Amino acid sequence: MINCTMKEIAAVVGCSVDTIERRFADVVKEGWEQGKSSLKRMMWEACQKGNVSMMIFLSKQMLGYSDKVEQKVDTLINGEPLTKERIEEALRKDPASGSQSS
Repeated sequence: MINCTMKEIAAVVGCSVDTIERRFADVVKEGWEQGKSSLKRMMWEACQKGNVSMMIFLSKQMLGYSDKVEQKVDTLINGEPLTKERIEEALRKDPASGSQSS
């Protein structure tokens, strides 16, 4: 099974999509479900054979795993919490910042 759409089936058979939907919708939908089941089986077998890419993919899809990049921003200057005032003070003291001291 290759899980064709109703439009694709109609084009191959030479009839309208309406005809496929009206006369064969149940058969087509059953075929789609069998195709999904077949694909899942092949994916599972790939995992069992050691396909790491498939293991990662299914872990994300079935177990909710994700690639998370965690970043921690150091919010301390000289051991003290970073505040707006401390940033402004540091900029006033830094001649490279391009701003003039007031």
